[in-house]
Amino acid sequence: MPAVRLYSARADGRLEDNQLEIDLAEFAGVCPAPGDRIMATPVDPDGSGGSVWEVTGRYFQPRGMGDYVALIVAERPLRREEIDLTAFRREVASVD
Repeated sequence: MPAVRLYSARADGRLEDNQLEIDLAEFAGVCPAPGDRIMATPVDPDGSGGSVWEVTGRYFQPRGMGDYVALIVAERPLRREEIDLTAFRREVASVD
């Protein structure tokens, strides 16, 4: 199965390899597209933490590798309305 490699855009616009590779099966076999969101880190049981990657772009066959997709992501904190999407939603009342 193809793999997804995560990149982020630096302040100067250059794309930086995040050194994180994810099997496409972890996304239910669907390649995320710009506008999609990925739960990056879970909320801690005390309600802290939690982040989301927002997909801002994707490139097929990066570096000539046909079995890879490069996703450009921007990480941001989890929003209060997204709390039910986390693994700890039952234990956490709210996110600041």
